[in-house]
Amino acid sequence: MGIHILYVEDSAGDAAMMRTALAEVAPDFTLTVQSEALQAISWLAKADRGEFDLPDLILTDIGLPVMSGLQLLWVLKDTQLWRPIPVLMFSASKRSEEREQSMRFGAAGYLVKPARYPELLALVRRLVDEVRSGALGRLSGDDDDSSSDSDRTKVLPVLR
Repeated sequence: MGIHILYVEDSAGDAAMMRTALAEVAPDFTLTVQSEALQAISWLAKADRGEFDLPDLILTDIGLPVMSGLQLLWVLKDTQLWRPIPVLMFSASKRSEEREQSMRFGAAGYLVKPARYPELLALVRRLVDEVRSGALGRLSGDDDDSSSDSDRTKVLPVLR
């Protein structure tokens, strides 16, 4: 069974490009898209109740309506069942404050959204390689929570 990614993205265009790129690079991966953080939380709660499996990876935009991606990250890392899921922040912002705050809140990495599809495709290839190599703890079967937060945040550096 392939890797399941939850992508929290309010831009239908960005979500469609990600779906296309992921299908091209890793057709065995599954992508579920939620357009708001609160919808993502509701979806994850259904997985907790056994309606379907939790995702292996969460990719979230920072600039979401109602609840930001940083606020979502805080909730994810504050919830015991969701804490082991690696979360990558995916934003058009190159602001170092957002990157630093993401890492402090427990993000596994911070990715800057590319402006063009060929760049997105290259980024998705690199992300898929990271996932397949087992670099992200839960994806490699490493459910051991003994790794420090600083170890987890070094897993996937900022990709440009």
